Amino acid sequence: MGAANQRLSGNQIRLKLNQEPWVAMVSGTDRVYKLRLNFLDPDRTKDGVGEWMLDDGFYCYSESRGGKKRYIRIIDGDIEEVDQEDVIQVMEEQDGFLAYW
Repeated sequence: MGAANQRLSGNQIRLKLNQEPWVAMVSGTDRVYKLRLNFLDPDRTKDGVGEWMLDDGFYCYSESRGGKKRYIRIIDGDIEEVDQEDVIQVMEEQDGFLAYW
């Protein structure tokens, strides 16, 4: 995971709030944006850092507004970084069709 080790641990993600980060749960596919995202508020903020405690599932996050989107999967409280294509494939299988085409 490299640099991700500093922001991801267990089922928690920590991001500096001064850069306007965001975290969203992936809940399916979308015709326009490819993936449907439900944006989450931090569970806790302290010393300029937001902390999100995440349940099992797929998430998308960015460390800053307009920054690179990253995707993660949480299984049994462990975080794994994944590619957008992997998330789309799983969501398409869940939805049962290609919702964004």
